[in-house]
Amino acid sequence: MSKSKKRKRREAMEMKDKEIIAARPEWREPWLIQRLDVRDSKYGKNDIDRCFSFHYMGSAEFEFGALPKALREMREAPDLNPEPIRITFTFQGKAARAWYVGIVNEQILFYARSLLEDQTGNRDKFRLKEATRMRDAFTEGEDGYGIPDGWWVIDQPVPWLLFKKKEHAKLWLEKMR
Repeated sequence: MSKSKKRKRREAMEMKDKEIIAARPEWREPWLIQRLDVRDSKYGKNDIDRCFSFHYMGSAEFEFGALPKALREMREAPDLNPEPIRITFTFQGKAARAWYVGIVNEQILFYARSLLEDQTGNRDKFRLKEATRMRDAFTEGEDGYGIPDGWWVIDQPVPWLLFKKKEHAKLWLEKMR
């Protein structure tokens, strides 16, 4: 493909991105992202805090009821998708996937994919309150202390999550109801 065709294609994609963002100004780029780990799936409904552990984020914005408020907003969302949605993105030159939990909205899915590509690459498009460690989570062979299983975007009109594994996304949905 010639350079001019690549440039025109990139410009067309950027215009589409601007249209998506302009459609709902109340949806904005994520700022507060809570890292989380899967603990155990044996507990019953409404036991999210037993099945998932939340990383200490070190900022007051994550304290004082922010997580219970985000969970309540998700539970009250009438159009929460009942199944995780696969998001495909590029990581280290290959197709990778993550699983989205939230309402189906083109703008949010755009932000979710952009966030994944940004945080697993070297783009630094998003300015976040705390580190996500997504790059570590998606790097083959990386596992251990501090590597999250999921990320909860809590500062949106309806909070949403990303998980590396589909079974973790399904577990969240099961325990949230």
